[in-house]
Amino acid sequence: MLLRSLYLKNFRQYAGEQKIAFSCNSQCNVTVIIGANTSGKTTLVQAFNWALYGIVNFPTKELLNLDIARKMHSDKKETVEVEICLKHDSTEYIISRSQDYVCDNRGVRGLPPGPAKVSYKREDGQVEPVRSGVAVNATISKILPQELSNYFFFDGERIGNISNKQDVSESVKGLLGLSVLDNAMKHLNQSPTKSVIGKFKSGMDVSGNQKAEQAQKRIESLTERRELIAIELVNIREQIDHYEHRKVMTEEILRDNESTSSLQKKSEEIDRSIKQEETALKQTVKRLLEGFNTNPIGFLLNQSWEKP
Repeated sequence: MLLRSLYLKNFRQYAGEQKIAFSCNSQCNVTVIIGANTSGKTTLVQAFNWALYGIVNFPTKELLNLDIARKMHSDKKETVEVEICLKHDSTEYIISRSQDYVCDNRGVRGLPPGPAKVSYKREDGQVEPVRSGVAVNATISKILPQELSNYFFFDGERIGNISNKQDVSESVKGLLGLSVLDNAMKHLNQSPTKSVIGKFKSGMDVSGNQKAEQAQKRIESLTERRELIAIELVNIREQIDHYEHRKVMTEEILRDNESTSSLQKKSEEIDRSIKQEETALKQTVKRLLEGFNTNPIGFLLNQSWEKP
């Protein structure tokens, strides 16, 4: 995941519209944000969590900037919004979430926040929205599962606690699809007294037995091959997950194309009706001209005239 930019609108300390562009340079790829206490550094971290998962860890859950809230009058509405632009697995994504606040006789209050919105850039450069709520959640989980977000977006005050958590390595292995391979390696590397393979090998005495030696070499060769197959299976599963994700996006495009196809058919039907009416009009004008040219006096006498 490569973060490109973060857009904020009326989010906590950030009144109005604010945007931060992160460095994407391969050589200088670190962006440092410096500020005094309570200036909004932690708020930036929380903005990511809110946009992606709809969660915040502030003492108060109100997100609207206080200065904006104080200036609101009756029947006025303000919007809090966060938008993240990032690149993941060679695809550019835009993820956003918003919440409206209204002012009435009860004061300023927030309406229920909207769901996350996700769109991505296709290979032709067109931006395509992910419409299904299930697909939106699946896309966000594919980019960064919520259970791992604390290891990527964490407050500076809590950095000491992060290193003490025991599930960090297991979570990362799960994200990278390495759990199966890790379990296989643990099993193969166990001591001879514990693993099945260790017990089997320790019970074999192949000295002076040519067939037994050949069998043992074959076992070792097959064991190495099995390890390679295990690695290949991990790669295949990652590819399957990737293409399942692309499948969801393709299905969204196909559904949109079905709607476009229906509109195209209606447009073609209207075009045919217009052409039919134009043809009928030309034929009527032609008959009128022929009647007038053949017998202009009779043609005029047969017309009904309205008095002005």
